Amino acid sequence: MPRRTKASDASKLKQGRGLRHGQEYTPFLTVREVPSKGLRHREPGWKTGRIHHCLANGEDDCFMVFEWCQRITDIREQFPLRQEDTIEIADRLGITHPRVPGTEDLTVMTTDFILDVLVEGRIVMVARAVKLSQDLNDFRVIEKLEIERTYWRDRKIDWGIITPDRDFPKNLASNVGWVHKAYYSDDAPCRLTEKIIRQAEEALYQQMAVHNTTPLSHVALALDERFGLPGGTCLWIVRHLIATQTWSVDMKQKLTPDLPLKVVERAVFRLEAVDA
Repeated sequence: MPRRTKASDASKLKQGRGLRHGQEYTPFLTVREVPSKGLRHREPGWKTGRIHHCLANGEDDCFMVFEWCQRITDIREQFPLRQEDTIEIADRLGITHPRVPGTEDLTVMTTDFILDVLVEGRIVMVARAVKLSQDLNDFRVIEKLEIERTYWRDRKIDWGIITPDRDFPKNLASNVGWVHKAYYSDDAPCRLTEKIIRQAEEALYQQMAVHNTTPLSHVALALDERFGLPGGTCLWIVRHLIATQTWSVDMKQKLTPDLPLKVVERAVFRLEAVDA
């Protein structure tokens, strides 16, 4: 729940930020507008086809896990809360509403993530705040979270706190982060045709099965040389195959080019994401 000026808040609301879904959604805050204690990230969304704005490493880790979860159909980050309601809730709870430092201007509070989740054939909206465990020792942080919790409880929306530094699938987040930008072709070392990718996929699968104790990077580089491809191309293809779930691997185990890779299952070859 970062701090902004009242004027900028009003301008963002007038722009329609926080409205709509999917590709048409615009977050209330972007990485260029908010100072952050950690690294900020702009991530191309698989589910939405738009750029997502994560204001810290912990938010980016959560985003990666959300991207991988097939039950999550939409991700809306930096979602604005209706200020009239947060003011009323703060008064009701006896908590000082967040203000712009050094002024009497009230801020528009936000929730880090709003998710649409498929549950038993219907879409359910859930809200999630992302906080490091150490931040939960800060009484003022807890007060603001209580306003947020009450806001969503009043709307009968499931709300919770995610602590990415504790009780979190770190390997999954890291693995999805490794393959994420290889979903589309923009990150490839060269232009890849359907024929090249199909040949490389078959050769990679066979060579990894034969050389099952050889680091993935060695197998991939040998095939780059065989096919006359720029170095790193076959490794990118591996990332693409995992990202599109053409190859099923154990995402709970840390994936790294320095170790062998075991493919659990091969799905029907998917090419549509390459040329998207």
